[in-house]
Amino acid sequence: MSTGPKTGWGGTRPGAGRPKDTYSAQQIRKMLKLAKKFAKKHGKSIDEVILGFIYDDDMATTHRFNSIKLWKEITMPKISEGGAADKALGPGIYLPTEKPDLSVVVPIKKTG
Repeated sequence: MSTGPKTGWGGTRPGAGRPKDTYSAQQIRKMLKLAKKFAKKHGKSIDEVILGFIYDDDMATTHRFNSIKLWKEITMPKISEGGAADKALGPGIYLPTEKPDLSVVVPIKKTG
């Protein structure tokens, strides 16, 4: 049993629907699409090109080093220490010279 069209409900809930992509996610998607296009055109992926530079014995050492650095930055996960690791270190201990006690009055020495 229908009571007619439901209108005037006030719209959708706040935050409802598919999450919007960030600008960086859009850029990454475009780069990957372009990389697939060029990999198909040239028959090599970007990874194969970079690894070719790394394992080329005729390549200059600086170029090989930069290729290895680029490969590692891309493939290695970014690990950030924090949270429980910082709490496990315990409280900081200061030497008296590094953190003087401000409640103690030190007399000023007069010269002359």
